[in-house]
Amino acid sequence: MGFGEGNAALTRFYYDAEKRQCLPFNYLGTKGNTNNFLTKEFCEELCPVWVNPCAKGEPLLGQNSKPIQCHQRQPCQMGYYCHIGYDDETTVCCPSQNVDACTVSMSQGFGPHVMSRWFYDSAQRQCKQFTYKGLRGNENNFLLRDHCEQTCPVWDNPCPAGEPILGGDNKPKQCFPGQESSCPGTHWCHPGLNLASTVCCPGRQDPCVLAVSAGAGTGNQQRWYFDMAVKQCKSFVYKGIKGNANNFATKDDCEQRCPVFVDPCPLTYAYAGVSSLPVQYVKCSPENQQCPQSFWCHLGQSPETTVCCPNAVKPCTLPSKVQGSGELRLTRWSYDANSQACQPFEYFGIKGNQNNFLTREACESSCPSFENPCKSGDPFMVAGKPQFCKRETPCPG
Repeated sequence: MGFGEGNAALTRFYYDAEKRQCLPFNYLGTKGNTNNFLTKEFCEELCPVWVNPCAKGEPLLGQNSKPIQCHQRQPCQMGYYCHIGYDDETTVCCPSQNVDACTVSMSQGFGPHVMSRWFYDSAQRQCKQFTYKGLRGNENNFLLRDHCEQTCPVWDNPCPAGEPILGGDNKPKQCFPGQESSCPGTHWCHPGLNLASTVCCPGRQDPCVLAVSAGAGTGNQQRWYFDMAVKQCKSFVYKGIKGNANNFATKDDCEQRCPVFVDPCPLTYAYAGVSSLPVQYVKCSPENQQCPQSFWCHLGQSPETTVCCPNAVKPCTLPSKVQGSGELRLTRWSYDANSQACQPFEYFGIKGNQNNFLTREACESSCPSFENPCKSGDPFMVAGKPQFCKRETPCPG
């Protein structure tokens, strides 16, 4: 633009290359230059008049030296992104900053406009609404919530600490509770209320030693946890997220994973003074079977099941060969009152009775065994017991 020389004061228009606008000025009449137009319209027809909406750099220009317009179905070429402005002229291809749009902070931009837009909050992993002013925003700017959620990883983090493992879709990798192999060795499978929250969380620990955690959220689902103090699986209500690994869908799942105490006695309580907690059983052993009064030593396979059980009686009067319950197959001896002999049987490990001995010798030392003196056959029996005779009282014919 040149003011020229002379005494005139003619209203003209010139093109401001920095502002890309046609602006008025006073022309003095002579000695001007070609950047001098009679009307604003004539100036704008010849020069590239447009607003630069880009935060950094220049928009991509077409053959007419004006910005190339874009839209959702007509993306920009490599190195540019489509800036959605307040009108067609500001919806143009701006230089990309070569960063993930989902990691950029929200920018309201500049300008007088008030437009509802969506941005991705990377801290909360949610798409949120904001007001855009029309110019000089960034790539974290979406017309619709759906566009935002389709571009960025929207999900809730159910882990009590750290981040879950992400899959190829930038969303948490789903796993299967009870299958430790469904997560790497450094992670554990969080048992959520749905598939989306059943994911691999960091910090694998033995679930059986953790305190129960109801978690956070609005859920209300019955779960099971292992109580280390009493070595039992108990129910609790889980809220849905932020709990720990001591969280099982069923009681069976809990009991299969953790060392649940199973009462070895045929009754459901143990000698414990004023308490009946299973962990307070009085211990005994094959070498020392001494128990408090009215209790007897249950001889299990392990120290945990070799304890003093209540209701001691004379073992020889009890039913014989009571196998109990459990998965073991232990050779034991019991006294059969009918035959008055100690006989072997298979013991399953727990819940048997007092008529249960480790060896034949131990059985015979406690119970009166009868030895058959007859050369052949059994002696004459009445009610399962042999009948004794004398010279004065001969045997039946």
